[in-house]
Amino acid sequence: MFIGVDGDLHAVAQTESGTSTAWTISQWSSKGSRFAFAGNPPESLVNQFCSSVPADKIGPLGFAPCLAQHGYTQLTSYQPASRFWPFQWIEGGWLLALSALLIVATIWLVHRRAALCVAPCGRAATGSSDSQGDRA
Repeated sequence: MFIGVDGDLHAVAQTESGTSTAWTISQWSSKGSRFAFAGNPPESLVNQFCSSVPADKIGPLGFAPCLAQHGYTQLTSYQPASRFWPFQWIEGGWLLALSALLIVATIWLVHRRAALCVAPCGRAATGSSDSQGDRA
């Protein structure tokens, strides 16, 4: 396993097992410390270097072992599976806090509008009934 850091300070790893339970953020390949391609290799590159590899010999890493023989290195930016539940708690926590804030804001706004409407609306209602009573 190779673990390093790229120019943007993302943790990267290269494994040979391919059975990782990590959450893959992105994958890219380089050749000679220079970016070559992201994601799957271009078909022209596979045809040039790996066309002789039988389909049953490709394995879980795809064409990475074949391209590695020609100087390409596949790098992966990932989050380990052990961070799944902490991420869930963090996301759930800020969503719960946002929901509570919105509920409080809604209750405050409804009470404020109700308080503003009670005085003018109440006077208008009593004023109109009083004016009708004066006419009679």
